[in-house]
Amino acid sequence: MDDIPVPISQSRSPFINQLRAFMRIKQLSYATEKTYLHWILSYIRFHGRRHPQLLKAKHVDKYLSYLAIERKVSPQTQALALNSIVFLHHRFLGHKLGKLNFSRPRYKKGLLLFLLTRKHYR
Repeated sequence: MDDIPVPISQSRSPFINQLRAFMRIKQLSYATEKTYLHWILSYIRFHGRRHPQLLKAKHVDKYLSYLAIERKVSPQTQALALNSIVFLHHRFLGHKLGKLNFSRPRYKKGLLLFLLTRKHYR
């Protein structure tokens, strides 16, 4: 039942209700809506529940750097968080962030991946 969209009025926050309604107007999939809301809420909580209208590029940089350095997320996860925040600022709030300068996750050097073939299972 995770694929059935929840009614918009379930959130206590009028801002989140407006954001959810905007996502549905833009016809984002429900999975995308849930994912974007997860990262947007995490971003807002990280900045002490300040309204996103007050947050600028330096705040986005700080949050994305936190994800890479403290939380040690993968580059793909950080990119997903970035896409969510860019959607919030550019498409929903209607303001450009400008140039971002955040830390990127690093891969551990020396870690080799190899393909298991059938002979490895025998």
